[in-house]
Amino acid sequence: MFNPVATKESMERPIEEIIVGYLEGDCPTDELRLLLEWLKESSDHVRIFNEVRTDYIATKVALMSDAQLKEAEKLQMARIAFSQAHQRRIKRMRRWIIGTAAVIMLCIGAASIFMRNYSIVERDNRITAYAPHDSIRTVILPDGSKVWLNAMAMIKYPEKFSPDCRNVEIEGEAYFEVTKDSSRPFVVHSEQIDVTVLGTTFNMQCYRGSKNATSSLITGKVQVEGNHGEGCIILQPGQRANLDGENHQLTVQQDVNTGYDAVWHNNLIPFNNASVEQVAHALEHFYGVSVRILNPKGHSHTYSGVIKRTENIDSTLSLLRNAMPIKYSRTNNDITLTIQ
Repeated sequence: MFNPVATKESMERPIEEIIVGYLEGDCPTDELRLLLEWLKESSDHVRIFNEVRTDYIATKVALMSDAQLKEAEKLQMARIAFSQAHQRRIKRMRRWIIGTAAVIMLCIGAASIFMRNYSIVERDNRITAYAPHDSIRTVILPDGSKVWLNAMAMIKYPEKFSPDCRNVEIEGEAYFEVTKDSSRPFVVHSEQIDVTVLGTTFNMQCYRGSKNATSSLITGKVQVEGNHGEGCIILQPGQRANLDGENHQLTVQQDVNTGYDAVWHNNLIPFNNASVEQVAHALEHFYGVSVRILNPKGHSHTYSGVIKRTENIDSTLSLLRNAMPIKYSRTNNDITLTIQ
């Protein structure tokens, strides 16, 4: 689990200033990662974030003239089609925010959506979008392509694609439905592999720091290339590319139910011949908890199927208890599974 003391010591400036930097779109990637991990730690951290955000928005709105407020509302309506009227909240900003004459054109609704979607527009007009630690996020790209980001996944893309190519970068797991455009290949870059498509649906898993990666093709046709000399292959529907970075091998797995790899984007948790240990790992990944297993020896059964991902992990554990010979106990984010 993440250590709040280590996180605090690794931050070069107070957490409040990092949150403000995030809200203003000026948060370096390393600080953003620390912030997301800090938010993941406890509900108190989320409460602090929301308090800072509320004060920030109220102060920015309080500094606006009536004309600026009207212009901000017009901009918001044009960009996000948000029609609800907003009441200004005026509240004194905390002393760690340095007064400035520059007024950022934000209104309450727009800033709230900005926070909830974990998006940053960088100085080079590239957009970095993150999924929260506890849910899936959908992103619409400039060409109309649709991307589902699994929990804590990230995608970078330009505000507008170039005339000859559509390049994006990802970390984590993502599911793509790519708009067909034969004149502009769609290329997904990651630390381990690159995937090139013209129009297709596929799933891609490539976590930062891992030497392994996978890409599963549901429809269409894709080219998968290892980024460290592992070679290049063409996938057909029903095939999965597996990169073994340790041995520098890129292989194709045939006759795969690749649609099963992507059911997570419909808020389903898949299990395919999964051991209890793999089920526990899935719970840790999807819910940010720590799972301990008691009596694992001698239990060699595996489990296949999907369960609906719920907001409350207790509901998910109850579903698993009905399908597996387990008991569970929970203390906050620490869960114990006992094999019966």
